[in-house]
Amino acid sequence: MVGAKSEKFLRKWQVAKRWDRGEDPVVVGPIYRLAVTPPEYAAMAFRLEDNQWWVGFARGRPGMWAFEDGEPFSLRTLGYYERWLKRHGAFAGMLNEKGELVFPSRR
Repeated sequence: MVGAKSEKFLRKWQVAKRWDRGEDPVVVGPIYRLAVTPPEYAAMAFRLEDNQWWVGFARGRPGMWAFEDGEPFSLRTLGYYERWLKRHGAFAGMLNEKGELVFPSRR
């Protein structure tokens, strides 16, 4: 069971709906490029384990994500993994509705 604020985040990102549609893991938010060769991406990810939401990060490429590391979902763990991604990667873009990586436009 998650608190009201946590539930708000899960609804905003439609985590449960996307999980029900078969997304595993459910990747949300910005995509970061990790400093590894060959280039690899990481993003915030959710997974349902033993009837409890877990938050962490997934690595891979759009459409081929693998849940790497996570903990039971709370706002505290959400913040931890947001900071982890920013510390270990460079912003690369966002996923669109089709799950494709969209790079920011430069003006």
